Amino acid sequence: MGRLFGFSMFCFNYSISIHACIYFMQVLLLLSIFTYAHAHDYKEGAESKSNILQQAQDVTKITEHIDIHPSAINQEGSNKIREENSLKQVEYSKIIDRNINYALSTLTRQEKEISRIRKALLSISKVVGSFMQENERQSVEKDKFVAVFDGGSTGTRLNIYQFNEKGLALKSHLFKNISPGIHLSQNPEEDIKSLLSFGKTYLEKHGHTTGYDFPVVFNGTAGLRLISESARNSLLERIKKTILSETEKKEVEVRVIDGKEEGFYAWAALAFVTQLKEKIGIIDLGGGSAQISFEVDKDTQSIQEGIVHGKNKDVLSRSFLGMGLVAGLNQIHEMDTKNYCKWGSPTFDVSKCKGHIKSTISTMIQTTTHGKEVAPGLSQINTIFVSSFIAEMLHMIKTPSTAQFKDIKEIATSVCKNSINSPNKTSPHASSSSNPSPHTTPAPDCVSVLYTVMFMENLGVGLFTPIKNVSTIPTDISWSLGRALSLIE
Repeated sequence: MGRLFGFSMFCFNYSISIHACIYFMQVLLLLSIFTYAHAHDYKEGAESKSNILQQAQDVTKITEHIDIHPSAINQEGSNKIREENSLKQVEYSKIIDRNINYALSTLTRQEKEISRIRKALLSISKVVGSFMQENERQSVEKDKFVAVFDGGSTGTRLNIYQFNEKGLALKSHLFKNISPGIHLSQNPEEDIKSLLSFGKTYLEKHGHTTGYDFPVVFNGTAGLRLISESARNSLLERIKKTILSETEKKEVEVRVIDGKEEGFYAWAALAFVTQLKEKIGIIDLGGGSAQISFEVDKDTQSIQEGIVHGKNKDVLSRSFLGMGLVAGLNQIHEMDTKNYCKWGSPTFDVSKCKGHIKSTISTMIQTTTHGKEVAPGLSQINTIFVSSFIAEMLHMIKTPSTAQFKDIKEIATSVCKNSINSPNKTSPHASSSSNPSPHTTPAPDCVSVLYTVMFMENLGVGLFTPIKNVSTIPTDISWSLGRALSLIE
């Protein structure tokens, strides 16, 4: 029995699949049954052979010792013969008793062996049964689903994540976007209904037919942070009523999260997907705001705000409201009184525009941090991942998958040089106006590239720091994944 359980522990300790273990145990069970059957046949054969042998011995001995010629028998010797025969009969009885006792002892040993085999079979049956029950239990395990609405500045997105039962692996992900942002939508209720309907179809395709019987949240970001409080509260109430009605839930979280929380969730998503043991950070440049989050040492905590204390790691998360690519470029152009950054104008000057963007971003960051160091310890980060508009920019300028920040700066400079005399060739959709609409994705022109690079430089990204695009990771990385991880029940 101990060996059987030792075998089962061997399977678990060496990560052998349950199916393989079950198959092996079934083979062992069949082998044991075969052994039992032959042992039983052996017992019956032994009993039969013992009886035949005993009979043969009895006949041989009796005929050997009492075969007397008739001429030897007379009246005088009859008594003597009877006495001799009587003594021999006693001797024969003793011999027979010994043979019977020997046969019985042999059968007793065989009976014990059969009993041990029977016990072994029962033990094997129990072990195999427990394996099969475990396998059946795992086959009916229910996956966990979480839905996160991302109320962003340029669109409203529904993310539905499917995790395994323990929440340790992401099995599938739905992403559906509706533009513009919900704070600019003509019919927010219809946007929510459309997204939920699309999500229901996704759930049914993945075997979940009981609707939204799992955590559902709506978290607004920069777009909702920038509108008035009264308008924000009214819109959130309308959103909540719609979600409750469509999902038949009794309660649902509908709120605007701050930038610090958004940044931390982005870092958590990255850490979950990459499983990297080195220090990593993420810079997310959205439309209305930007976030940076990275792991920090303990000696940093006493002098910095924005520390999120995790179970095993501490993360510094900073948000810059109004410094997303769309909102930031609007401020750049408003303060560009000499039109150095006016794309396509006679006064456009790459060098002077670069200086204007750098000084403007520096002022905006210092205002946000109240003069404190922006990201202390960022230079110690092994790898920085970038998402949203920075990721799009890297793709647009064809940055290698493995590049240092200095390489990105050089490529960005070449983009501006190559397009200085033809500003609209970079993007067929570039507007004739240098000022992009604050509610649309800006054209990927020289000014956008300069803003992105100058923003990273002002944060303190080192020239030799490896920069990776999150789009190179198979799993979609966004703060909503980190939020979903916090909601797994």
